[in-house]
This record gives sequence, C-alpha cells and structure tokens, in this order.
Amino acid sequence: METLGETAAEAAAAAAAVEARAEAAEASAEAGKAQSLRLQADFDNFRKRADAEKAATADRVKGDVTTALLPLVDAFDAAAGAVKAETPGEERIKGAYQALATQLTEILGGLGVARVPGAGAPFDPAVHDAIAREPAADGVADGTVTVEFRAGFTVGGRLVRPAMVKVAYEEEATAEAVEPVGAGAAGAEEE
Repeated sequence: METLGETAAEAAAAAAAVEARAEAAEASAEAGKAQSLRLQADFDNFRKRADAEKAATADRVKGDVTTALLPLVDAFDAAAGAVKAETPGEERIKGAYQALATQLTEILGGLGVARVPGAGAPFDPAVHDAIAREPAADGVADGTVTVEFRAGFTVGGRLVRPAMVKVAYEEEATAEAVEPVGAGAAGAEEE
C-alpha cells in the first residue's frame, strides 16, 4: 500500500508538471500574441506603402497626360494673345476659343493640375526658368517676374514644367554683387 507521503509526492510532481505545462502554454500564447502584433504592424506598413505607391503612380500618369496636353494649352494661350476681333464673326470665334481654353483649364484643374504663378510673382527658381532679365521699373521689386513667356504647371504639387520668365533686377544690387571683395579696403588704404 502506498503511504501518504508517496501520494503527496506524486501529487506534488503532478502539480509541478501541470504548472510547467501551464507556463509553457502561457509563454507560447505570449509569443503568438507578439507575432500577431508584428504581422499586424507589417500589414499596416504594407498597406501604407501600397497606398503611397498608388498615389505616386496616379500623379505620374496625370503628369504624363498633362505634359502631352501642354502644347494645346500653349496654343490656346498664343491664340488668346494673337486674335484681334474686329467683326462680330471674329468675336464669336474668339469667344469659342476662350470657351475651349476655359474648358481645358477646368478639366486639367480637376486632375490636380495648377499653373505656376507668373507675371507679378516673386521669382522662385524651383518653379521658374529665368531666360531673360530687365532693369526693374519704378514700383517693381528686385526679383519679380515681369513677363511669362511660357506657363509652368504642377500636378499634385510636383513640378511638371517650369514657367519660362523674364525677371526684374535692380542695377545697384547687381553692381554691388559683382564688386570684387576687398575693393573698398584697397581704396581706403590708398587715401
């Protein structure tokens, strides 16, 4: 017959085995929970990357379409400046051109296309391509765009084509900028 001590020892061993299995199951559950959290974070990061790539691809496509349509925009801009309506028939033609140009502008605007600020705006080398300059007239600040030769455009904030512009400059500022360093000091020593 078994003694009470032997039964207690067996019960303690069984309890220790059950406790060890419980600790192992708890550790396994914690590892599974940590793995599940990592997988969820990886999936969230993947989804964010996929959304960003999708938006970037859409912007590139819009940019490509816009670039293909820019010669048409340029033609409408040139026609608006060149057509001098003198008869009622010419007025109707000019109105039709303007209506088409407005419609094209609205369609491009719906795609997120925006014109770069032109004449009257401060020169910004990030969006303007200065191809000429002129002395600043009275009331025109140094570095102001005075003439826009060709419109510039952005799509979703990304530059598709810079504006070709003429920029005003102040003659005094230019003369000071090209004065050799130390020219004032050399003149002071000679006196």
